[in-house]
Amino acid sequence: MNEKILNIKQVIIKLGKSKTILLGNGFSMAYDYNRFSFTNLLKTAIDQQIIPSNSNLLNLFHDLDTADFEKVIKYLDQSVSVMKTYNVGANILKSVENDAKQLKKHLINTVMNNHPESVSDFDKEKSKICSKFLNIFDRIYTLNYDLLGYWVIMQNNLKSKFSDGFANEEKIGYDFGSVNDSDYVEYKGLDHKLFFIHGGLHIFDKKTKTIKLCWERHKNKTNLKKQIYQNILKDVYPVFVTEGTWEEKKEKIIHSEYLNKCYKSFSAIGGDLVIFGTVLKSNDDHIAHKIVNGKLKNIFIGCYNKEDIKNASLIADRVNEWNKDTNNAKKEVHLFSTEKFNPWLDGIE
Repeated sequence: MNEKILNIKQVIIKLGKSKTILLGNGFSMAYDYNRFSFTNLLKTAIDQQIIPSNSNLLNLFHDLDTADFEKVIKYLDQSVSVMKTYNVGANILKSVENDAKQLKKHLINTVMNNHPESVSDFDKEKSKICSKFLNIFDRIYTLNYDLLGYWVIMQNNLKSKFSDGFANEEKIGYDFGSVNDSDYVEYKGLDHKLFFIHGGLHIFDKKTKTIKLCWERHKNKTNLKKQIYQNILKDVYPVFVTEGTWEEKKEKIIHSEYLNKCYKSFSAIGGDLVIFGTVLKSNDDHIAHKIVNGKLKNIFIGCYNKEDIKNASLIADRVNEWNKDTNNAKKEVHLFSTEKFNPWLDGIE
């Protein structure tokens, strides 16, 4: 690993011809911390009684001293495995399994509650600044469920560059929402440049299809958030990977045509990768594995603080092990600071 901590301008200068970005929750938090930090997501879940104040679930957040939904989900899923091994009573086991299932739904509901109402409520100036940053890259992979990056693409004429693989029945190619008889478009599995690896609020399973909701197609021009909410009221939830461990996340991914295609495509990426808003902790090891064992040449990991640097160094150690094999193409890991860079506020010259 290159020990020098770069800044974002130095990263951009170093990027080669093939450039990919992987976005994590820090990207959304940079847009609005009060909406997208886990601390504020938990506060919303409590205030809105999504998680009841007298529930075992909330007590578990307190006992684990965390606001991280994924950490608690992981804890519950692992507890279920242990309880099965020790033949814990069926009623207790069922209660814990149900809490794990409900918490995954609570996370979706809470993200929905905190999400901007529609693209018209989206900060256009921030969107324009962010579009210049995203436009540097050739492909966008995101671990986020929200619509922020998607809205940036729609608002700033980047739709043709970052096609998303969804199309209507009559059209071969991509489609972000032209009008026809359906209020959605289907995933066609075509070559595309925008990937929601863990799913998204606007993506649903419909029988044997994966579909994307479109506000322009809707007969009443209902915004996406309202369409999503109407589905949730019918207990129809978006395609979301909310599992606690990387093994469970990977299993969920491979059982979805759309998610699996996004995930597999990560292996084929060459050139350079910039990771922004995540340092890929242990519950995202399925993604780290693709990065370490794939075809990338340079990996730039954004770090906000010392803890991020420590976690990023673990990936660098794995890359060093990869490099020791004389048959492997060598990779290099670089760290860069995100403490003083906000893609929504700081222009890229």
